[in-house]
Amino acid sequence: MRDHVDAKLQVDMNKETELPSSIRNALDTTYTQIRKKSIKRRKSPWVKSLSAAVVTFSLVSGLILTNDTVLAKVQAFIGLGDKGVELAEKNGDILFVGHTQTSENTTITLENLFIDAYRYGFDFTIDSNHMQDNNVTDMSLEFRLYNEKGEEIDALVSDTKPKVGTGFTSGVEYQLQESKNNRASLLMLANSTSKEVPNLNGGKLVIESIHFLSTKNDYVSINGSWSFDLTATKAEKQAFIAKNSVDGVDVVNAVISNGSMLVTYRVEGTNYDENDILSTTIIDGMGEKYLSDSAQVKQLKKTNETEISLVFPISMWSKEELISLKVKGYEKIQLVLQK
Repeated sequence: MRDHVDAKLQVDMNKETELPSSIRNALDTTYTQIRKKSIKRRKSPWVKSLSAAVVTFSLVSGLILTNDTVLAKVQAFIGLGDKGVELAEKNGDILFVGHTQTSENTTITLENLFIDAYRYGFDFTIDSNHMQDNNVTDMSLEFRLYNEKGEEIDALVSDTKPKVGTGFTSGVEYQLQESKNNRASLLMLANSTSKEVPNLNGGKLVIESIHFLSTKNDYVSINGSWSFDLTATKAEKQAFIAKNSVDGVDVVNAVISNGSMLVTYRVEGTNYDENDILSTTIIDGMGEKYLSDSAQVKQLKKTNETEISLVFPISMWSKEELISLKVKGYEKIQLVLQK
């Protein structure tokens, strides 16, 4: 991800807008550290940092599908190169949706959906005359989530727009899979490092803006309203507990879901280095190592501790009963499946 900067934008975003270089540079890292102290690992340019949890939901599509159709569609998420999502896909946790909305001469189709207790992902196809001559090199979205009562529960939007509450999403990664002939394929994967997503049964996903970077190095924004009805499904969860104790580290919570695992632990002191935090590793029974791309950090001054929450790309379908947590500077902590 590109370096964090404060996104202070004064942009007319009612229609398609080409931004000057100063604003383009700010938009390049829009959404960074919006609501909570969080840190992100440097990685691909489409990574956007936001704020903290996840639910399990799917869109109402009303479609009857064959197994071959579903298989062809869900494989799109494999492009993320995420081990947790890949294993979740093999166990049927990615849903084909195929729901389409059009606004401002731009059509968005939500092709597939991945949800578990701590991450959610969308697979979009976007058709627009604003994207011409295969000129899109990077893309991101601004959107809001609403519950069944119509209450806004998260808003991953620019700081120039109003938001209600603190939200729950902690980080978002965008990956542009393909762009040609006025059509782009976009994958999005979000995570939570604070809690599970509230129930979205009967809720909505509303996309407000599409931002893309052209080959001319200009940012273009398309602003409209693309609304998708949601219906909830239930995420699977399994808890782990520490088998051994390590001086200076206390495991607060360790829960694995369909395609991810949330681990919260505390270390002594309030000046723990963020590079050490992102080197924290989960190790499975085969010795495979898993890193987190973002972390939520709380300084507990009353107890002189730092509380750290990370989401790792490991799936419960790996059937692990004993894994290890390695925090830099400390011995390994064995985590055993709680039965």
